[in-house]
Amino acid sequence: MDETIEYKFGHKCVPNGTGDYTFVCPTKGKKPGFIPWGYRKLLTGYCKCGYVIMLQKETFDVWMEGYLATGMEGIPQRATYLGSYEGDTFADACEAAIKDNYPNDTKLFDKTRLSWWGCRMYDNETDARKSFG
Repeated sequence: MDETIEYKFGHKCVPNGTGDYTFVCPTKGKKPGFIPWGYRKLLTGYCKCGYVIMLQKETFDVWMEGYLATGMEGIPQRATYLGSYEGDTFADACEAAIKDNYPNDTKLFDKTRLSWWGCRMYDNETDARKSFG
């Protein structure tokens, strides 16, 4: 993979085209050498500039599918856009969305199944609307 890995505070791992990577610090400059892609999974590290190096979190759109429950007279609740949230994974972003939108009902969130009260979470509107529009 020839992909730049972005960290907070301007730090980067940049491929140099030969299979090696160069670590770039915004204040100390470049440090050439092989940085294995497994390093990407390392969430934190240290730089000689004094900053703790942390991976940039990704931003995800979080949608929850609609539902139809007893007593709704056949009129379903349509898919709901919960917002745009940061996380290391989509599951982390979903967890943040539930804490923000349903702070009193966070125990109903299943991070393994990516669902809240049985309603599945999606990163796009099309998939979220498949069940009940």
